[in-house]
Amino acid sequence: MRRDRLLWGIVLTALGIVLLLRQLGILPVAIPWAIIGPLLLIGLGAWVLWGAATRREPPTERLNVPLEGVERARLVLKHGAGRLFVGPAAGPSDLLSGTFVGGVRHRITRDGGLAELEVRMPEGAAPWMGWPAWGGSQAFTWEVNLNREVAMDLRVETGASQSTLDLVDLEVTDLRVETGASSTHITLPAHAGRVRARIDSGVASTIIRVPEGVAARIRVENGLGDVRVDRERFPRSGGGYESPGYVDAVDAVDLDVHNGVGSIRIE
Repeated sequence: MRRDRLLWGIVLTALGIVLLLRQLGILPVAIPWAIIGPLLLIGLGAWVLWGAATRREPPTERLNVPLEGVERARLVLKHGAGRLFVGPAAGPSDLLSGTFVGGVRHRITRDGGLAELEVRMPEGAAPWMGWPAWGGSQAFTWEVNLNREVAMDLRVETGASQSTLDLVDLEVTDLRVETGASSTHITLPAHAGRVRARIDSGVASTIIRVPEGVAARIRVENGLGDVRVDRERFPRSGGGYESPGYVDAVDAVDLDVHNGVGSIRIE
């Protein structure tokens, strides 16, 4: 990848020199400006071909974090770019398991029945490397599975990514999601009791699904984006939206949504 950037730097520098010499009158007037566009395309094509010829598929790592008596966990997932899936398929003896294309680093501390776990990209991983054009078809694809029996506070931080958070069968009682330029699909827990959730969406497309039988109180702070809420399930109430019977519901979510420049759909 350093060679790719070096080649592109050479191309841009050469074009800059041509433009400078032309402006100073050193190059003949007869040199047509029409060559600039083709030169730019040639340089871009050479860069892409070089990258395709020298690109290596990123490594795939598997991570299993044993349960070891954990009853409650605080989990932070820092996934800068690429594709992310979170689901409930961890084995009964694992707090977390998964496959991580592009590598992974983690840190865990335990205090009795409480565990604090951070899972992040390797040091030095460039966020834009997650896109297929730069890092391979599977670059930074994470499939993360969590234990469905452990009560959990979950924080997810993503950048330029495609994320699917399938939390319907998980005991996530506190959720925080921060997205960048992304496409995010979130299914909230169905049987986790009273859940607090906050979604901070940047330049993104976000779909939030509240399972049937789960009540919701929803507050939306919208910037320049588009927000659509299913008003049949969540009628207007005060400054937000609220399910009938929310206050007394066994399973309910208190949802705060902060939308920047993007679209939010809550259904």
